[in-house]
Amino acid sequence: MWEMTPPCNIFIDVGEILRPRHEGIRRQDQRALPLPNGGYKVVQRRDWGRDGLRPIYANVQDLSESRLTGAISIAGRTWWIETTAREGEPRSWRYQIWNAVVEWLAEIGPKLIRDHSTVFPPGAYRVRIDLPQDAQFHSGAVESDQPNKVQLPATVDFTAEAGVVRNGKVAILNDWPGYLRSPKNIAESELVAAILEAFVDKSKSGAPRAQLVAMVREAIGSEDWRWLHAQEAITPLQRLAGRGLIDDFRAIAFSAHALAKCGSVWAFRYRTKGSEIDGVEHCREFLKEYRDHMLASIVAD
Repeated sequence: MWEMTPPCNIFIDVGEILRPRHEGIRRQDQRALPLPNGGYKVVQRRDWGRDGLRPIYANVQDLSESRLTGAISIAGRTWWIETTAREGEPRSWRYQIWNAVVEWLAEIGPKLIRDHSTVFPPGAYRVRIDLPQDAQFHSGAVESDQPNKVQLPATVDFTAEAGVVRNGKVAILNDWPGYLRSPKNIAESELVAAILEAFVDKSKSGAPRAQLVAMVREAIGSEDWRWLHAQEAITPLQRLAGRGLIDDFRAIAFSAHALAKCGSVWAFRYRTKGSEIDGVEHCREFLKEYRDHMLASIVAD
């Protein structure tokens, strides 16, 4: 064993990292998937760890435009799932719903195509998921004793986009989260069935929602398989979050961020004093000066 005293340089031959790079590229699996109206979009696997490669792909560039774009690619079928965040809207809940949908489709897709290949023909299809603008919906506030006023099928609405082939829109209504309180996955099954309406063969009159729900439940094989939950708020923090009184984390303002950077102490401390502080009293004096300087800078901004 060699003993080295830092700083030191370690040189690795390029050939030694070639195999890991090839393995990473293979698992990332960048490819161009077809779009419903022609053309292609470059995507990569959303996850490529050791837990298995699922047929879920995502477009990284769309994230910069606050748009989630994913695709399920199975046996000649490409099912695009998109959702766009509105300005000022929390993105966490929107992502959770998008993530649940792609996980469901990746799980049941192979079984649906194997057992109902004529119902879901090959090709590229796209569905846009729309969420209501209601603030209570995005906060996830669900009262434990509040009855569901709207029947479950009416809480998720599918419409085919007029004049656009193989494109559809699924609108989730305010009453849908109430059904997440159920111990069974009925809310997610209904949502996935509504999305599947865009993928069925329209030349054969498609398939009614009830039939699609039955297909989804048969393919998933369990009433407990789910990605979304709703539960009664018990702790004070849960109640505050449920009422929308605790916002998502926001980026620190640039002025405060700049003050926290390394070297900010030289704005109030002479360099001739050096970078070391000895003794409790000197340390307290330094912290007080630093605090006063930060507060004054924040107030000035």
